[in-house]
Amino acid sequence: MTRGTIDPFNPKVVRASMGSLFRLPFLVDQDSSEALQTLRSLGYQVFSTSVKAGTSLWEADFSRPTAVLLGQEGAGLPAELVEGADGILTIPMNPAVNSLNVALSAGLVVYEAYRQNTFRRL
Repeated sequence: MTRGTIDPFNPKVVRASMGSLFRLPFLVDQDSSEALQTLRSLGYQVFSTSVKAGTSLWEADFSRPTAVLLGQEGAGLPAELVEGADGILTIPMNPAVNSLNVALSAGLVVYEAYRQNTFRRL
């Protein structure tokens, strides 16, 4: 969460996450370039998300530590974050659909990463 975004410990955020925010790592109060540097120094591959172009979510490799950047529902991600990422993810969907809610998109990305990492080991 870059500077100027919501406080992850806001009571509404904590309630909506049902406590999951206490189990997942996240960065708070950094600018975009700091966040990318920090993630890479920790060994993460960094994906941005876009409705227009990119690797299908189903083809992305989530076998190594991965950070996914999600933008605002209307404006999306700033260009510097899209360009600074290691790749762009796109959620395959019907061409008649403009975009998905950011929470729904995040849920799909997290589930696909979980699916890959859980079922690869079986």
